[in-house]
Amino acid sequence: MSVQDHPYYEHISRQLTDTFAWIGKRLDELEPPIAYGGDRYAHRALQKQNLEEIEKLKLSRQELFSARIDLEDPSEGQETIYVGKVALPDRRIYSWASPFARQLYYRPDETTDTAKVRLILNITVDNDRLCEIYNQYVDASVEDELVQAQFTDSLLFRLLQESHGKLRDIVATIQARQYRIIQSPHDQVLVVQGAPGSGKTSIALHRVAYLLYNYQSETFTAQNILILGPNRLFLGHISGILPSLGQRRVPQKTVDEWTTELLGDKLVFESQEESLEALLDVTQSAAMRAMRYRNARNKSSLQMGVLIDRYIQSIYAAILGRITNTFTCNCQLQGLRGANATVERSADHIRALLESVQNRPLNVRREAVEDLLLRDLGRELLDQLGSYLNSLDAQSRQEREREVREQLQRQLRQYFSGWNKENVAIAYRRLLRTPSLLRRLGEGLFSDGDLELLTQDAPTNKTPFQFSDLAALMYLKLGLEGADGVGYAHIVVDEAQDLTPLHFRVLQAYSRSSSMTLLGDLSQGIYGHHGIEHWSSLLDALKVENLVPENLRESYRSTRQIIEFANGMLARVGVAAEDLAVPLSRPGPTPTTHRLQQRSQLVANIISTVTSEPQKWSAIAVICKTAAACRLLASDLTAAGFTDYQLLVDRNSQYKGAIAIIPSYLTKGMEFDVVLVADADAETYPPDALHVKLLYVVLTRAAHALHIRWLGAVTPLLDQQHPHVPLQPVLEGALNPQLQTISEYAAVRPGRPMDWYVERLAQMDKLRLLHTGKIDAHLMDVIMAGYTAASSANDNGEAESAIELFDEDVQQFLTQQAELLNQSDEAAVQDALAITQLVYGLLRNQLRSAGLEVADEGQVPLSRQVIMLATLAMAIQRGRLIESAGRWTTRQVVLQSVDKGRRAVAERWLATLEQHGMIESQEAGQRRQIRIVTTWVRPVLELGLGLPTELWDRELLDSIPHLPKPFDVATPQATR
Repeated sequence: MSVQDHPYYEHISRQLTDTFAWIGKRLDELEPPIAYGGDRYAHRALQKQNLEEIEKLKLSRQELFSARIDLEDPSEGQETIYVGKVALPDRRIYSWASPFARQLYYRPDETTDTAKVRLILNITVDNDRLCEIYNQYVDASVEDELVQAQFTDSLLFRLLQESHGKLRDIVATIQARQYRIIQSPHDQVLVVQGAPGSGKTSIALHRVAYLLYNYQSETFTAQNILILGPNRLFLGHISGILPSLGQRRVPQKTVDEWTTELLGDKLVFESQEESLEALLDVTQSAAMRAMRYRNARNKSSLQMGVLIDRYIQSIYAAILGRITNTFTCNCQLQGLRGANATVERSADHIRALLESVQNRPLNVRREAVEDLLLRDLGRELLDQLGSYLNSLDAQSRQEREREVREQLQRQLRQYFSGWNKENVAIAYRRLLRTPSLLRRLGEGLFSDGDLELLTQDAPTNKTPFQFSDLAALMYLKLGLEGADGVGYAHIVVDEAQDLTPLHFRVLQAYSRSSSMTLLGDLSQGIYGHHGIEHWSSLLDALKVENLVPENLRESYRSTRQIIEFANGMLARVGVAAEDLAVPLSRPGPTPTTHRLQQRSQLVANIISTVTSEPQKWSAIAVICKTAAACRLLASDLTAAGFTDYQLLVDRNSQYKGAIAIIPSYLTKGMEFDVVLVADADAETYPPDALHVKLLYVVLTRAAHALHIRWLGAVTPLLDQQHPHVPLQPVLEGALNPQLQTISEYAAVRPGRPMDWYVERLAQMDKLRLLHTGKIDAHLMDVIMAGYTAASSANDNGEAESAIELFDEDVQQFLTQQAELLNQSDEAAVQDALAITQLVYGLLRNQLRSAGLEVADEGQVPLSRQVIMLATLAMAIQRGRLIESAGRWTTRQVVLQSVDKGRRAVAERWLATLEQHGMIESQEAGQRRQIRIVTTWVRPVLELGLGLPTELWDRELLDSIPHLPKPFDVATPQATR
């Protein structure tokens, strides 16, 4: 039956026409430029107000209203209101988020309003055209007016039949349960656990619009709400919802963009999808993938936050320990004889001031103490100089007082000159790359094996940070620099199950009142190596006593057949029935499954399938597990003459509609009319927890049609011949240490004797890992896999032979270079030679271990030091020697190798190397011992010889004195 046949068509059509005319007239009044007299600021304010109203009126015309409600109030009689996205009270049109609209979303008998609801109509309009009218509720008093049966088809069901390209607003179809969630109080942490297609993302965005409509104030504005999504592809998918609800200024960011905003755009890091690709990359060894999985879980945990807290406290304790001298300021007013004053503060007093500001971020404490001392001591200096200052005119006195403060400030800065601000990235790398520091701070938080794995995979300045490092970096930034005054009134996180517990601890610091809406589905937690396993774990992360959970099981996106197909897979792996999605009774075609024999047949079948879909279903996804598989398929399709597709492997791409080839993990949160799974074979999707979730995500992207294709054997996860499929603990098993004796470890790895492994552990100073008699096999695999090429030269288990010095002509050439530099008058050259001698002192024990004769006492000439360092460097470069930390030494012994005239410079740079984690220390009785960290032996050696080095942070490397040119050992060999 036509919409014109509805009894209320004329009433609603007239309201639509009259309102459009009213809007046009109002726009004519607002748009011409108007002069407002001389008050420029009032003019601007009024102009801004007019522009906002113009924008609202233009938006309202796109979809003027979506419902009509007829009420009967005992005191006011009958009333008709309309509900739309934009409120126009003059035309009896109220916002869907206003109290007037409650009747639209609750059954009349669920409301407590005194007014009686007589009629609720759902309406669809397209600009000024009335398209459809549906009877949502008809009271008995008006049943005779309506032929009810002819207009009771569900608007929701009709809309679900349409094509899915981008997510859209659901104002016209909000269900009562959804509305209750949308209008929940804002001062809480609301967690929405939602099945695929349950509308959780739409609910969250409508909740943002609802909160802004009802709570907007100076502190609750669109600009201080934060919406976090997984990637730009997803945000593009949902981009139209908030603007359609009249909210265009709410920041919507990816987790990457938020990270860059906090940590700076110079930080290089892998994306969340790249972290998953690394785990899925079977070309990587199982040991390395297991290490990444285990490290990701540990670095993203709240224990890592405790470790970082301890780290910041240890840096602070070291700063306190260096404050041992009294601060004395001598102030002399230039040109005034006798106008001098002296003030001082003891080290104890300054440490007490530091303690008074220790609740502030570490990097601002020095400035805070300087300000306190500047104010306190400045007052004393001015008092002492009062007799001189009082004799001056006002301007001269002001200039002299400024001179006093500047002298005091200059001397305070000199006193604190050894205390520099910590760089977040450098400090983080230092923590993970200093084994002794990491072991000391991580005691009781992580096992020895876990701490060793963190060191094994520690980032360098030449490698990007892993995604699992990011939350720890942001948490460290909070401790060092604070939140920079940023605070959000409300935070929305979509796909919240994929963020880490430490991410949420950071978010909590940026939330003004723990007002959050968190959305996700634990069944789609494909980033389990760092994500949330149970929503209850957020209690500690967010420091709240309770969460408000909402569980949405109804799936509105997919047909009954698609949901039942996906549920069948979950049921086979043991998911309980009460945890499965509940489909609407919307029928559709049964998912098709087809095994192909050859790659060419698979490609032809894909082309045939996607091109035979109805034209109304335009959003089609061909999904492969990885980006590499997508690229290969795209190449095959092009070779077969089919190019009508969009390859989407970049997380920052925008989906243009039509046919897309896209990896599994990038489809999170998206929906398509048709999905074709192109690689559902047993090898691609093995039966483990990660692949169950990955495949579940893929299957539930489809709204209307689902096709499964594969070569070879189908994945057991979809094999309906097996009612129960046990899951293999592949990467998850890496979390449980496999403790073995070295004998047991060697027994299952024939080819090397047990002693070989023991010697290698000893050489790398890792015998401590055997203190219980056993070692984790995963850890041992990683250590051995990371062993350098030099170890392969000793597969027979024989000890390495001692290295020998260069030939005489090479030694003579190095001596000439050293003596020439030694005679230089340039301070920079002498400072660089201090570094060379310092490096020799640090590596004396390594030189001795390598078989070189090293004097126990007395000063070794610079030329001899250079020869021995160059010999060591060449042996390491040629693989004849493995760099190792060597035996412990002391600062005093190290500095004995430096000429007295250079010792002060060397001592300062020794402290710098220690501060940056290249030197580790331990307490041995009453002595403090030091040595170079193993991973820094080669870079420090290269620095001492002036050779190019890669691992150094550029900021530090630029500040270190450099030789005019490196010591050269190649020239005499080339000319012999």
